[in-house]
Amino acid sequence: MGFMVLAYLAHPIILRSVGEYLVVEDTLQTAEAIVVLNGSAPLRVLEAARLYKEGWAPKIILSQSLRRGNFYAFETLGIKIVQEHEYDREALLRSGVPDHDIMIIEEEAANTLAELRAVLRILQPPEDATLIVVTSNYHTRRTAAIWNYLTDGQVKGLVRWTRSDPSFDPATWWKDRQSIKHLVNEYMGLINYWLGFPLGIAVWSFVSYPDYT
Repeated sequence: MGFMVLAYLAHPIILRSVGEYLVVEDTLQTAEAIVVLNGSAPLRVLEAARLYKEGWAPKIILSQSLRRGNFYAFETLGIKIVQEHEYDREALLRSGVPDHDIMIIEEEAANTLAELRAVLRILQPPEDATLIVVTSNYHTRRTAAIWNYLTDGQVKGLVRWTRSDPSFDPATWWKDRQSIKHLVNEYMGLINYWLGFPLGIAVWSFVSYPDYT
């Protein structure tokens, strides 16, 4: 009986620790560019614009999400779909970032692994380069892990998260359906990373278009 009472009293602490494990952040340093990962538009690019205007980096890099079946279905009907990176670019322009300081990676990416790989392939940063990578708080640990996996620690990636994204509170995530989805998706992605990415992108869950890589 005592154990059950103790477990009941401790479970919020345990659940909070599970959520907080996902959230990491590096100290800011001046960098060659700010890389904005896809998702949570326009909140991540607004954070990137803030960092840009504070002088942390002279350029902002956007990537493109993989166009899926629904995009082409609309296209056959003559309906134009505005892609997320197009909204992000417009948000940057309206935030005061000049067009010549915005770069869009042409290669489409289906997941974080492909996205960061494309960025590194196009930019080809030297080993002593520093890049700032902006994402959401729940996605920071996996982003840092994938970055180190791709660069072997040779290129510094400073992972930062946008303060204006309220979709995941590590202290109360189990009370919100969207936060639960984020947490499950991230832990599935971390398991895939720890196992050496055996799942690729051929995985499905209750999270729409999950990103496990």
